[in-house]
Amino acid sequence: MNLVEKLRSNLRFKLVALMMVILVLVVTTISGYLIYKNHTETMANFRRQGEVLADIIKTSSMNAETAYKQAENVLEQDMIAEAKLLANLVAAGDINNQDLIKLSKETGIDEFWITDGNGTVTLTNFTDGLGFTFPDDPEAQAYPFRAILDNPDKVVAQKAMVRDVDNTLFKFVGVGRLDKPGIVQVGMDASVLTTLNEKIGLQKIIDQVSSQEAISYITIIDKNLQITESSSNYKKFKAELKNYVKKNQGMLGQVIKNGEYKTQLLELKNDYIYEIIVPYNGMALRIGLDFNETAAAMNESRNRVIMISIILLLIAGLIINFFAKRITGPILDLVEVSQTVAAGDFSQKIEIDSEDEIGELGESYNYMLSTIRQIIKDIYENAEHLETVLQEATASVTQVNQNTNQSRDSIGEVSKVIGEVSTTIEELSDRSHDIYSAGEKTFSEIKNTDQKIEYGNRILDDAIESMKNLENKVEQIGEISNTIMEITEQTNLLALNAAIEAARAGEQGRGFAVVADEIRELAERSATSTQKIQDIINGVKGATHNMREITIGTEESDENSIVDIFDSISEASNLITENMDDVIETSEDQASKTEETSASTEEIWASTEEINSKFEEVAESVSHLQDMLEQIAKDSEDLVDNIDDKVTNI
Repeated sequence: MNLVEKLRSNLRFKLVALMMVILVLVVTTISGYLIYKNHTETMANFRRQGEVLADIIKTSSMNAETAYKQAENVLEQDMIAEAKLLANLVAAGDINNQDLIKLSKETGIDEFWITDGNGTVTLTNFTDGLGFTFPDDPEAQAYPFRAILDNPDKVVAQKAMVRDVDNTLFKFVGVGRLDKPGIVQVGMDASVLTTLNEKIGLQKIIDQVSSQEAISYITIIDKNLQITESSSNYKKFKAELKNYVKKNQGMLGQVIKNGEYKTQLLELKNDYIYEIIVPYNGMALRIGLDFNETAAAMNESRNRVIMISIILLLIAGLIINFFAKRITGPILDLVEVSQTVAAGDFSQKIEIDSEDEIGELGESYNYMLSTIRQIIKDIYENAEHLETVLQEATASVTQVNQNTNQSRDSIGEVSKVIGEVSTTIEELSDRSHDIYSAGEKTFSEIKNTDQKIEYGNRILDDAIESMKNLENKVEQIGEISNTIMEITEQTNLLALNAAIEAARAGEQGRGFAVVADEIRELAERSATSTQKIQDIINGVKGATHNMREITIGTEESDENSIVDIFDSISEASNLITENMDDVIETSEDQASKTEETSASTEEIWASTEEINSKFEEVAESVSHLQDMLEQIAKDSEDLVDNIDDKVTNI
């Protein structure tokens, strides 16, 4: 990163730069305003000065013109009086040319001209002028006097003007003849007016005004844009000013025609001149004021303002930098602490020594760091606790999975045992019927012994054989009863386990728990019935054994004992029959219970199918839950590892 980029990214530089830009704009604006104001006021002062000078010249010129007119008027009145006096003399006929010459010398009147009715000179002190006729040309200088020929009472007085014949300033007045039509004209050298004009006239005024050092020149430009009067110092800029007149005829014409004021700053021959042009009697008055010292003073003032502005900017820059450093110092500390925190060290703290917004920012940052430290500690503790909980949850999920499988196996085993019980009970019922049939057969044979005694030995042999078979059957029934008892105990145990697993399965295993309770009750009742059957079988077994012994003993007894023996056999047979009735009744009861068990078994199978389906869903959910727990455990471990990597100190 180069210096420019570093400065661009430096907050203090940005702040100082911004303040300096604002300050430069303010100082520049103020300085520019002061310079502009000074320039404007200076120009306004020069304009006022030029206007004052123009007013002085105008006023002086007007006064001079008034004096000139008054002098000319006095001269004119004297000349009119002389002309009228001469008219009286001519009317009296007492005057001639010689008298006019003499009168000219005495009165100071330079010329006398007396004409006839045609305007032809008949009397004059200039004999060479006799016979001169006043021209009838309106452009002629003497033409205005011909009006007297038509109006003898008319007085004609011309302004003093330069005479055409000798370029001498002359003034002529004329009156009518009293004796007849004609002109009486007197003329006088008006040099006195010239002298007066030289003393108080416009040129004299211009020379007097331009004698001031502050005035560079004064000129008068007529409507033809010709310079008529000018100051003596005009010669220094004569060529430039004439050239200027040629280039600015339109502007000068507007001044003369419209009476406008014009001001401008000129540079003539390395001199600065402030010029004001004002209208003057149908002409233009140009006044040039020396602007050199003023320009130098303005430049010096401008330079002084610029220098003061630069000094103020430097001082202000140092002050701004000082305060910017105080302002940005805590911010830089905040940046440094933030970088340290970003590196993982959360034990940092910002020292606060101000109560302004920066101080509030530091307090907020310290509070934020404290909060982050507490959050990280809580994350550590929660992560450790979460790891323990996840381990326990994983173990519980595993146990639930195992219990689910075990419950599924237990249900299958219960169903299998119930099937075996049903088969065994059916077999017991069949055996009981066989025994009952054998007993009836034996009893029938014993009843027929009286009629078939001749066949006694053979029947006794058959009876003995039947007794053996009956005893064997009874033994088999006893074994079956023992088997039923074992199955009943196992069914009861499995029903208990099934109830426990159903309780673990919760809402899904509620129906299965009801069926398990019914199976357990049925198993208990089956155990009671089986015990009762065993007791009956033991009685039958004892009676059968006694009957077989009696039958065997019959072969060794004499014929007289047969009746007693048959009576004993009859009693034993009755006992067997009664016992077998109980066995058959119990077997039938057991069979009905077996049917109930079969119905319950079908319900169990239906519930088992549903429970197995739910168990599969539970197993799938448990597996998904186990995966999620493992992922959470991994994420928690990664979070702790990440914090360990990032956080170096709390």
